[in-house]
Amino acid sequence: MNKIFSTLLLSCALYLPTLNFAQQKNALPQLIPFPQQLEAKPGHFQLKGQELGYYIDPALSSKSLSGWIDHSLFGKLNKKNVKKASATLQLIKNQGLSNEGYELIIDQKGIQIIAASEKGAFYGLQTIQQLYLLSGTTAKLALPYVTVKDEPAFQWRGVELDVARHFFPKDYIYKFIDLLATYKFNKFHLHLTDDQGWRIEIKKYPKLTEQGAWRTYNNQDSACFVKAKENPDFNLPKELIRTTNGKEEYGGYYTQQDIRDIVAYAGSRQIEIIPEIDMPGHMMVATKAYPELLLDSQSAGWGKQFSVPISPWKESSYTFVENVLSEIIELFPSHYIHIGADEVEKDSWSKSAAAQAFMKEKQIPNLHDLQGYFVKRVNNFIRSKNKQSIGWDEILDGSSDTSMMVMYWRGWVKNAPMEAVNRGHRVVMTPTNPLYFDYLPNSSSLDAVYNMSVVPSDISSQKAHLIQGAQANIWTEMIPSTRG
Repeated sequence: MNKIFSTLLLSCALYLPTLNFAQQKNALPQLIPFPQQLEAKPGHFQLKGQELGYYIDPALSSKSLSGWIDHSLFGKLNKKNVKKASATLQLIKNQGLSNEGYELIIDQKGIQIIAASEKGAFYGLQTIQQLYLLSGTTAKLALPYVTVKDEPAFQWRGVELDVARHFFPKDYIYKFIDLLATYKFNKFHLHLTDDQGWRIEIKKYPKLTEQGAWRTYNNQDSACFVKAKENPDFNLPKELIRTTNGKEEYGGYYTQQDIRDIVAYAGSRQIEIIPEIDMPGHMMVATKAYPELLLDSQSAGWGKQFSVPISPWKESSYTFVENVLSEIIELFPSHYIHIGADEVEKDSWSKSAAAQAFMKEKQIPNLHDLQGYFVKRVNNFIRSKNKQSIGWDEILDGSSDTSMMVMYWRGWVKNAPMEAVNRGHRVVMTPTNPLYFDYLPNSSSLDAVYNMSVVPSDISSQKAHLIQGAQANIWTEMIPSTRG
């Protein structure tokens, strides 16, 4: 995963400075993302002594900023919180800047970060940390004289990680968050459930993790075993394998306390975690554990293409979903709750007399709108909790509630972003090409990311504000471990 993620970290497209990166290719230092404005001057600031004194404006002061400075900034260099007059590093509040913007000045006097918020100040710290690492020496602090003015062009700068297909322990999630923070990503979309695994403890439905967090080896695991013969990075982590009743099982899950810890860690690094509980499809784990979610004559398993979904005409489905989401909403302070709504196998619905009767009663004209009925009802519940729903772009296949945000992923459905904004949806761009980072890299992948236009060319200037930003996705069917 680290090799794939290293490509992601070069993705200036998700921060989108107004200066073209190619125009700046000869400029030094090579910061990622490249700032809106960067002026480099001759000379370096060098620390006198073995301790860095820092000052944080009380209007900016937080445990998060001081904690990150103490534990992460400039490696093992000693740091001490001091008065402003004697501080080498000063973090100063200025309301005149945007919420995520900052200014950085490094000169013979020292280092000054000016920001309107804790977010901006944190991003300024990430810039000086990069300058430190780019200096090539950690034996002493030597930073080039620079003036930087920077702010993001888009408010959504996201990365998705699928922990359902293969589980990644909490300690690695911390490392993943640190990498996101280094490059000023601010959204971490955590795909917690799918047909292959349920990775979050739900108190009201313990079988979701008792049964659904562990599996005997499936076809994706088998494919990894084959690849592991030539590349050991494809081996399943031994620490995630257990023996139950004489059978090997593979998996893991996050307890609710784990989630609280992860959310707090991300928050201290200015990252919002968006949970995804996929529905009404991609729920085979749930339907095996709780078969009452299915048609009375149906069993959990696969349809023509995807897994058999839960039944949108049964009240028990909504009871289950609302109970699960209530626990999710309590755990995640994020404004957003992702409900998936992609790749729904409608074949079982088309053959159901109960479904047809329900559609007639509710005057639902087709199966796309039957899915839309489910999505709208779940969305209404989420809105009642003062949250906003996100769905994949399949929610546009039927009628849709414009209060929902759309994630555009189906790169082959070219008109979906325009359709979404014309209906009034806000959109996050995450198309398969070039923003699916589990795809095998090729010679043009990096260039494609750098040159991706986040706002599609067919979106009018009057609608462009509805494009919220972009997100890279890492699906893990063939990524079984953190190695590689």
